[in-house]
Amino acid sequence: MDDVDRLSPLDFEALIAALFDSMGHASVLTTAGNDGGADVVAFRHGEITLIQVKHSHSGLHVGKAAVGDLVGASNTYNVALRHSVRMAVVTNTRLTSDAESECRSLGIDFIARAELARHLKQHPILLTDVLKQDRLTLS
Repeated sequence: MDDVDRLSPLDFEALIAALFDSMGHASVLTTAGNDGGADVVAFRHGEITLIQVKHSHSGLHVGKAAVGDLVGASNTYNVALRHSVRMAVVTNTRLTSDAESECRSLGIDFIARAELARHLKQHPILLTDVLKQDRLTLS
């Protein structure tokens, strides 16, 4: 996790896309800075998952604003993709208790630091996997 903590926020997004790929999804990164609230879009078995990725070098916990961004993204992408979507928040830190409660009440999956470490142990990701990720432009 020390290597994960040293990544830039954009490289962390690419790591999460690569991780979801290794877990059987086809994942793409959304346009940096204009992502509509979702950093990664993952596809598997006809299901679409929008992922809000939050990285912190200082260990700050992820708050409810990230959940709000994701809900906004869901509304946008539901229309654009004409498909219902799942949602997930992934972070190298933790979620605040308010953010966790909000996720649970809205049916949003979340992967915080300890679970992320377990996933990365089960599905090792190489730097080359991170560098292979391309950005998707949705208009």
